[in-house]
Amino acid sequence: MSPHVPNLILENTSSSMDCAPYSKFPFALKPDCSVYAKDNKRAKLDFSCVDFVIEFKKHMADDPFIDDPLNRFVSRNKSAREVLGQLTAYAAAILSSQYRTHAFIAPISARPLFMTLNHFSGFFYGLS
Repeated sequence: MSPHVPNLILENTSSSMDCAPYSKFPFALKPDCSVYAKDNKRAKLDFSCVDFVIEFKKHMADDPFIDDPLNRFVSRNKSAREVLGQLTAYAAAILSSQYRTHAFIAPISARPLFMTLNHFSGFFYGLS
């Protein structure tokens, strides 16, 4: 990844819990990968310094986003809803520990990448 984005560092945080100082977030979150600016390299997960997170899902049933001709974009099955809640919790952790108005999350599954943009006024997604 480094030749394409030389100012970012990708860390495997799938087994780390948040070590951000002064964090009172009530859930133990463990995103698969966290992306930091090169000057904020961390050995453990720190939502107060994360630029964005990446979450990998290998089963199609876990993909919370669908392309439906009826204009629905969120899957209605239980496991996909749980993943959507997980992604929302990551956004809440980032937005509550940093002075930001937006947070990006990249859920990666067997389908094309959906990039999510979490904003204080709502939740948006887009196919890239």
